[in-house]
Amino acid sequence: MSKALCWVFHHDGSWSTRSQIEDDNGVTFEWIIAICDDGTFSVNESDGELTREAQCFATLASAKSYCEEREAGLLEGTIALGE
Repeated sequence: MSKALCWVFHHDGSWSTRSQIEDDNGVTFEWIIAICDDGTFSVNESDGELTREAQCFATLASAKSYCEEREAGLLEGTIALGE
């Protein structure tokens, strides 16, 4: 079962949180949300495994929601890594 993601704000204008998912070497993936020049929020992650490409959202809440829903799907097995 997935736990709520705990977000940390960084002074460069980004937020990050550790995933509950690890790579084959036991290294935890990390979700990253950054503010784009146009005011949208870009979701990416540390290794290119949690999502296929960066996603953009109009609000921080929708970007966080995307990460949390995707994390839950990955943990439940309804979404495969790299999909």
